[in-house]
Amino acid sequence: MSKTITVRITGKGPGTDAPSVGDLLDQLRDYFDLLEILEETLAEDGQSAIVWRIVDATRVNPLTFTIQAFARQYAVNVDARADHVMDRALSGLRLLGEKAERPPYFAEPALERAERIFERVTNGLDQTEIETAGVAPIVLTPNVARVASKNARSVREPAGRPYKEVGSLTCPVSSGHG
Repeated sequence: MSKTITVRITGKGPGTDAPSVGDLLDQLRDYFDLLEILEETLAEDGQSAIVWRIVDATRVNPLTFTIQAFARQYAVNVDARADHVMDRALSGLRLLGEKAERPPYFAEPALERAERIFERVTNGLDQTEIETAGVAPIVLTPNVARVASKNARSVREPAGRPYKEVGSLTCPVSSGHG
């Protein structure tokens, strides 16, 4: 049986810490889209073999969901693949929280999802915590998410597009006869 992912989401609003339906669903969707994008990037065949299923949910604040990886095809073991994808996602989100550097395997679509996850915590949600066994959880608070969102934006849209000269081209000069 593969490891599980535990996601805790807290909202903010007058008189409640319950997240709005839209924020909750969008946050879960973007995170699991991120996992699928990373899986396809890591897979030799570029195909997704994992279906993420909610196996438990609690209503005690914060709302907590336990999600587990299942194989799309019967009798296929996806445990190692799921572990690798989950580890890459958490380490990538953590890296973006620390510096403006593209995490390994985070192509443009993955960076877009990460940025949306961060921005939602700065605008509507109060906290998102994601944890798996054996890996330190990532806790996105508005302060952490603000920095991570800025870093993700910097990676996606660098301020100056520096270039690297690879070689040079020499052209014959015309002598003017012709």
